[in-house]
Amino acid sequence: HRDLHSFPTRRSSDLTQPVTIDGGGMGRITGDFAVYVNGLFANVTIRNLTLNGGFASTYGIVIDSASPVTISNVQVSGYPTGLQAGGGVTVIDSTIQANTSAALNYGVEVTGGNTILIRNSTISANSVVKANSAGVHVISGGTATLDGVLVTNSGIGIRNESGGTTLLRNSTIMGNTTGLSNFGSGTIVSFVNNAIYNNGTNGAPTSSVFQK
Repeated sequence: HRDLHSFPTRRSSDLTQPVTIDGGGMGRITGDFAVYVNGLFANVTIRNLTLNGGFASTYGIVIDSASPVTISNVQVSGYPTGLQAGGGVTVIDSTIQANTSAALNYGVEVTGGNTILIRNSTISANSVVKANSAGVHVISGGTATLDGVLVTNSGIGIRNESGGTTLLRNSTIMGNTTGLSNFGSGTIVSFVNNAIYNNGTNGAPTSSVFQK
């Protein structure tokens, strides 16, 4: 692997304008805040990269009020939170794992009215023993759409709260302590063609939509 960024700074890659980071399948970024996108209209593509925090103390990828951002063929591991999505984010063909000794681990976290589309990917908090850790955590009006996604090996597969919304299509939620968990005013909508099984407690969506 080649190390794309090794600056002795708080953020390995701080992006504020349109750019594409393409590791060509060989790119590797390490350390806290491996990629930080901070630009309201930043059109950013991140692809063909491996991000490894080595049990870092913060985030792998942070999208701070940026849209559109596309993450494709990216492997993220070794962070308390693999991806924090603020803005409009699309994740395709990627694996995002949160796996550290932190009290809470989130594979993907969506907050503050922001949106994320995750397609054909695997998400994990990599800890079934931390009851409140989640593969996907949607809060404060955030919206996550999962299409063809495996969410596994987490305290909670999908955790919604405080007005968060999750839409499930063609996805599998399995191998978690709790599959689906909805706190307060959150919403989990299943388009029926999902598999939610083999969790300690499977849980249930708040509503189901039968597609013709």
